[in-house]
Amino acid sequence: MLKNIAVILVEPLYSGNIGSVARAIKNMGMERLILVNPRADHRALEAVKMAVSADDILEKAEVYTSFDEAVGGFSYLAATTV
Repeated sequence: MLKNIAVILVEPLYSGNIGSVARAIKNMGMERLILVNPRADHRALEAVKMAVSADDILEKAEVYTSFDEAVGGFSYLAATTV
């Protein structure tokens, strides 16, 4: 069931944050990370360090240039912001 769920980060600024989210995704049994117009590199050393054992999530991350493109295949979205 969790294979149908993805975490989408829009314009993430820091590689470490992307790595931390990858680790959280893995800890929750999920597999899919989507990045929209990232300002940071999800393959950077800082991302890998913060991902701990979730570097596979970083490797499979999907990168899109627009939000509409990233969410095109979803029928339900839930969002949060800081």
